[in-house]
Amino acid sequence: MRIHHLVLLSALMMLGAACPGEEPAPTTDADAGPGDAVAEVDVSPPEDKRVTVFLNGIGNGLMTSDPAGIDCGSTCSADFAVGTEVTLRPLPGVGHRFGGFSGDTCSGFDVCRFTISDNLEVGITWEPMSLTGVGGADLGDAGTDDSITALAASSFGTVYGTFSSSTVGLARLADAGAGAPETLWQKNFGTAADDCPDLILTSLPDATALVAGRGGAGFDLDPGGAAPVDGEGTFVAQYSDGETALWSHVANAGCPTAIAAAGDVVAWTGEVTGAGASIDGDLGTNDTAVSMVLAAYDLNTQAPKWSRAIGTAEFDVARGRAIAVDSSGGIAAAARVVHTGAVDFGGGPLPDGSAVTVARYDASGNHVWSLNYGGINHDVATLDVLDNGDLLMTGVETQGAQQVAFVTRMNGQGEPLWLENLDYADQQAPTDVLSLADGNLLVAGWRYTPSAPFAEATLTQLSGAGVMMWRQEIGSATGEERAFGIAEGAGGVWLSGWFEGDQPWDVGGPAPLNASGGTDGFVIVVTEALP
Repeated sequence: MRIHHLVLLSALMMLGAACPGEEPAPTTDADAGPGDAVAEVDVSPPEDKRVTVFLNGIGNGLMTSDPAGIDCGSTCSADFAVGTEVTLRPLPGVGHRFGGFSGDTCSGFDVCRFTISDNLEVGITWEPMSLTGVGGADLGDAGTDDSITALAASSFGTVYGTFSSSTVGLARLADAGAGAPETLWQKNFGTAADDCPDLILTSLPDATALVAGRGGAGFDLDPGGAAPVDGEGTFVAQYSDGETALWSHVANAGCPTAIAAAGDVVAWTGEVTGAGASIDGDLGTNDTAVSMVLAAYDLNTQAPKWSRAIGTAEFDVARGRAIAVDSSGGIAAAARVVHTGAVDFGGGPLPDGSAVTVARYDASGNHVWSLNYGGINHDVATLDVLDNGDLLMTGVETQGAQQVAFVTRMNGQGEPLWLENLDYADQQAPTDVLSLADGNLLVAGWRYTPSAPFAEATLTQLSGAGVMMWRQEIGSATGEERAFGIAEGAGGVWLSGWFEGDQPWDVGGPAPLNASGGTDGFVIVVTEALP
């Protein structure tokens, strides 16, 4: 019917007839008769309209537009065709804060996106800001390489850290006054397995800590206890604020790389190579594949709920990178996968190719959905479930010699809501994310520029809508610092990682930090300072 309608419409136009309900088409020079008036037809392109960005404040930053045109900095106005959708993106200078949009078009820290219909103006504000250190702790041992590999804080502000040195273990940290952290107690478990050197950590609202890793020979999960607790193998263990080992479970399932807990569920993901991996049963792994492992435990029964391996066919590669647990006990997990056409997260084999895969499972381990993101140049660092069920993922994209850190937010069905690049330097890596009570986000990590002598720790704040509010580089001019953990504790934001250098590092508080040989672990407390 539609074809016949178009043919009829074409015939009517050829005969000079008007469609029903329409005015006759105007005549042109070609069909005008003697003495007929000729109507002029406007065939000019749509008129462009101008967008102008006005700068307020005394800070600095860069405002760009998508599509390109505004690069303010230098070019603070541009013309766009009527009907074009334009998005403005703020990029605060390091050491400066974006103070928000202003005007009738955009305001506050929501995404500034609009469709061109007329000339318009948008105000933006830049403000200088700094992070004030209120104290720190050097947790290194002389002559060894050390790092505080993770931080976790309960809703009561109880802060734990895992450390890697000549041994690995768990430390309970506290505010020693004036915001300076100190170690209340620590458990040195022993030597981790060579292929899994770091512990992973999370905490619960009851102020307990949950730790996972892979212990080597002689690994003791309760040093100083009544009797040793064998931790050789893949383990998960829970500890009270008072240093008591509550329970542990040991299996043969490779190396855990991320852990999360909510309600009565704790879960970890990681990777295993080789046949015979098992948790509460054989996982079906084989000698030619690198398989992602997912394991969920019931905190009430202190036993496995379910587990599975993904990417178990010949030559599959699926590396578990990140995990989150929602309030119902459901799990979201992310992996870096080299698909061979056989990798199946539960919804059927995914296409060939390399990508980041995110999958959701319900509390019983049933597959809900799994989706691919990015491609061969993408990798994932962290994954979190927000209170409303949205997912927050960080990772990196390799662009030639550059490695760009990104943060993206997805809804509960995995549909992307926004993506923001952090744009620090040639090499960047996000390592941990803290969701604040006001809905804003803090991203810890590090950055490195080949022309600079050292890498520096970074801390970036985004609004819940993905608008970059500020970014800071944290470190000394004479040493290297990398941040790996972030938590909200007494006195401010607690940041952990490792540093090295031959000069004291002034982090605020009563005394600087001093490297004692090689890399030393640190915990510092910082607060935001505005002029």
